Amino acid sequence: MLQDTVVILAMFALRLGVPFAATLLICFALNRVSANRAAALAKKRGEQQKAAGQAARLVRQLHCWEIKRCDPETRPSCPAYQRQNVPCWLAIQLAGQQLSDECLTCSLYDLRKVA
Repeated sequence: MLQDTVVILAMFALRLGVPFAATLLICFALNRVSANRAAALAKKRGEQQKAAGQAARLVRQLHCWEIKRCDPETRPSCPAYQRQNVPCWLAIQLAGQQLSDECLTCSLYDLRKVA
C-alpha cells in the first residue's frame, strides 16, 4: 500500500515536473535570445545615432556662403548667415522663405537625409 502511494506520487511529480522543468528551460533560453537580440539592436542603434551625429556636425560645420563664395557685404542679410547654428536650408525655411532651386540641388541640402 505504501509502495503504491509512493509510486503514484512519483508518477504525479514526474507528470507535472517534467513539463514544468521543460517550460522553465524554454523560457530561460528564449529570455537569453531576447536579451542578446535587444543588446545587438541597441548597439546598432547607437552606431546609427553616432553616424547621424557626425553627419549633423559636418552639416553644421559647412556653410553655404563659403561653398557658394557669397559676397561678404550681402552675407548679413542672408537667413543662413544669421542662424549659423542650424543648416542653411533650415535657416531659410525658419525665416519663412521658400527654398530656391539652387538650394534643392545643393550638396548641403542632400546631407539632411543623412543627418
